[in-house]
This record gives sequence, structure tokens and C-alpha cells, in this order.
Amino acid sequence: MLENIAQGFGQLSDMSVRIAAAAEEQTAVASGMKQNIDSINVTAGATEARGGEISRAGTDVAAQAHALSRLVQQFKI
Repeated sequence: MLENIAQGFGQLSDMSVRIAAAAEEQTAVASGMKQNIDSINVTAGATEARGGEISRAGTDVAAQAHALSRLVQQFKI
């Protein structure tokens, strides 16, 4: 009887060690996922900013092309 109890405690101890190890692994995985998500968030923000810059540059180029077209129309051949 006492041997069975001791054996049961040993099994409980082993399970506790495995559960603790699994919890540590999950914590490490969750931390890695958070870092990846943070990195994606930073990249998305930078991409959005660059998209705005490209849009403004396109608008500027269109305005310059329009102005150049008006100037070219003034020339007579």
C-alpha cells in the first residue's frame, strides 16, 4: 500500500516536470510568435509609409508632366 502511494507520488512528480517543461516550451513559442507579429507590424507600417511616399511622388510626376505638356504645346513648328 505505502509502495503504491510512493509510486503514485513519483508519477505525479514526473507529470509535473513534463507539464512544467511543456509550459516553458509554450512560453518560448508564444514569445517567438509575438516577436514575429511585432516585426510584421513594423514592416507593415513602413510599407504603408512608403506607399504614401510613392503616391505623392506619382502625383508630383503627373503634375510635372501636365506642366511640361502645356509648355510643349506653346511651341509651333
